[in-house]
Amino acid sequence: MKKDLSEVDRLDVAARSLVTEAYISGMRVCLIFFSISIISSAMEVKGSFYTVLTSRVLAILFALISASFWFRWRYRVYALAILPIVWMAGFMSRNGFPRYWLVWLAGSSITLFLMYRTWKGAGPRETAQCEGWEKEHAQAEQWLGVLQNQYLSADVLEFNGGSFWVGYHTYRLMKTERCWVVAKFRKGYLRRPLEYRILEWDGVFFSLLSEGKLNIDIGGRTKWNVSASPEMLSALQGAMRLVG
Repeated sequence: MKKDLSEVDRLDVAARSLVTEAYISGMRVCLIFFSISIISSAMEVKGSFYTVLTSRVLAILFALISASFWFRWRYRVYALAILPIVWMAGFMSRNGFPRYWLVWLAGSSITLFLMYRTWKGAGPRETAQCEGWEKEHAQAEQWLGVLQNQYLSADVLEFNGGSFWVGYHTYRLMKTERCWVVAKFRKGYLRRPLEYRILEWDGVFFSLLSEGKLNIDIGGRTKWNVSASPEMLSALQGAMRLVG
């Protein structure tokens, strides 16, 4: 991670690290139960000595990695990235490749996706855990708390978007003296952000489509057909740059 970052860029790194931290916190309980299931399954494996040994070693490794998420280990996010590989290796050691090639293909695709998603968030989280980032981390946490408040403050804008296929989401934005603070949540659930960014003023654009509908461009990624109440549209005039 570059060290010559602007103030807003450093805040953005801290914000993205909070999303990864929330992701880990949400996964760790599920992984403990999953580990118990995998160990139980490994104890019932039949076959050669090496097949049984490999299955049990991988099951124990999976459980140890899962348990590490309960401790404040700086590099635990990288451990989460390799968990899918451990799981797939254990599955293949037990069931083999030729007979279950469709399951292997599906599992490999899921494994690659989970590795990509986790590894993508590893850098910001690792950087924000370093010394000298306490101020940015605290500020990002404070602003996230404002966006997560059930009752909207006068400075916070709220919009809803999504579909059946991608899920329904709530976007909350706040413009400060230095930057935009943007968070994406599952609709009706504000406890855990799906995305959290802190961007320069020119990092957020709105394109008005029709009455109550608009597109949001957040850091170069467009959220399509987002709905807004008349009150929020009115608030946009003084807070955002409308395009189109």
